[in-house]
Amino acid sequence: FFLFVVAEVGITAGAHRLWSHKTYKAKLPLEILLMVMNSIAFQNSAIDWVRNHRLHHKYSDTDADPHNASRGFFYSHVGWLLVRKHPDVKKLGKKLDMSDIYNNPVLRFQKKSFFGIITVLCTCIVLSYENVTNVQLRSRRNRLRTNFGDEVQLGEWPHHVLIFRLFDKANLLYRAFCAGSIIREDRVLTSTNCFFTNRKNPRHKFHQVRFVAGILKTLGKESDNEEIEQWRSLKHVYTQKFYRFPAFNLAVVKLTKPWVFNAYVNKIPYASIEQDFDGVCTATAVKATRSWSAVKYLYTEEVEMMQREECEKLLCRSCRLFMCTIFDNRNQYAYSETEGGGLVCYETGDPAEVDENQGVLVAVTSIVNIGLPNLHMRVGAFNKWVTDLSCDVYVNKFIMVLCILILCY
Repeated sequence: FFLFVVAEVGITAGAHRLWSHKTYKAKLPLEILLMVMNSIAFQNSAIDWVRNHRLHHKYSDTDADPHNASRGFFYSHVGWLLVRKHPDVKKLGKKLDMSDIYNNPVLRFQKKSFFGIITVLCTCIVLSYENVTNVQLRSRRNRLRTNFGDEVQLGEWPHHVLIFRLFDKANLLYRAFCAGSIIREDRVLTSTNCFFTNRKNPRHKFHQVRFVAGILKTLGKESDNEEIEQWRSLKHVYTQKFYRFPAFNLAVVKLTKPWVFNAYVNKIPYASIEQDFDGVCTATAVKATRSWSAVKYLYTEEVEMMQREECEKLLCRSCRLFMCTIFDNRNQYAYSETEGGGLVCYETGDPAEVDENQGVLVAVTSIVNIGLPNLHMRVGAFNKWVTDLSCDVYVNKFIMVLCILILCY
């Protein structure tokens, strides 16, 4: 994303506004910087870009226009790059006044050395990426108390829920695609991204989605026997108003039937205050234990908490809404954290934490990265929102209508 922004500035501020239209003047250091940023975009040299753009403005929608819109929407945006240029483009392009561009030593150098420049830039970018993902995180991984995680046994993680969708109608098989945490008899806290796109379009057919507690694997059949596994259907998904993945990604799901709490299924307290942690917390993950296995099993992993400032430097983004954790799973090919799963911390001092052995739910997993910090959406910062949606409010409709009439009168 960072390189995309850099390249975008190189095109818009450099090739477009500065050199094509001359809307402002730039000193030599800025021109050199914009030339490098422009090269990262890999849209040929700035001289070629300027020539095409000036032709586009001078001969709009004619055969001499490289992006001739009269040849269709696809051609004007992509197709012109896939075919040979029209003869008029070449003919009139040679007659176009480009003296100001060819007199620019920075652009002449870029034109002459373009392939050498992009080769060097590609090498530097790869080396920089390796430095971030290999060196900085590997040194931290050695400080974790466990390297891989422990398989969860029945009753050890009673609040954890796997969220399934029907994928084999013939055999009525369900496969897990997300996770969540029980916070009340008929409420589950999870990730909005499990259910909706950024435009709030459903990702799944909700009548085929099931919430299952007391289950330790990602493949199963719906059962009426509730001694261990409890299967529930979705009634409503409450999402945060400003949801835009991964920001404001919390979701409270109301179920059609409440859980029956026992030794295998129970709720967990969630954070009531916003605070940062420095140490180790526990997240959940799934792992295939056999070669070519279609079934993965539930594991817990100890993850190291990362300070917000350091996380923002590595990810080049704001992490105000998130908690960052480190768990280097690049070598654990079948091992990955579960989106929507809960991040549990212990001895936090949070008023909601009653049992130090149970801990408190402090965040919900939103983004699982490979070789970079994972992002978990904070719960404490939105405690009131979660609490309000965890309570049922029963309203007598007659009384409500009567009150409205009295107020209107």
